[in-house]
Amino acid sequence: MYRIALHNIIFLHFLFVILAVNCGANPSPGSHSSEVSNTGTTYLSTTTFQCDTGHETSNGLTLSCLASGSWSSTRGPDCTGSYYI
Repeated sequence: MYRIALHNIIFLHFLFVILAVNCGANPSPGSHSSEVSNTGTTYLSTTTFQCDTGHETSNGLTLSCLASGSWSSTRGPDCTGSYYI
């Protein structure tokens, strides 16, 4: 009986942590990028960016709200020109 109660307490604490974590405002876009979607500012939310036409990035375009309460990066990706001459 005590094992079940302890399991329930741990689960409820975990659930509370997930619901309580908030990363704050979505990160700002980097150079030559813009935000295209976001799912919120709480744990496991994401913000997705796209590069401007003719630009690309080697970094990911999606940032995630982490359990620590911070975003996986403080700003969106920096995109650089990829025009060919």
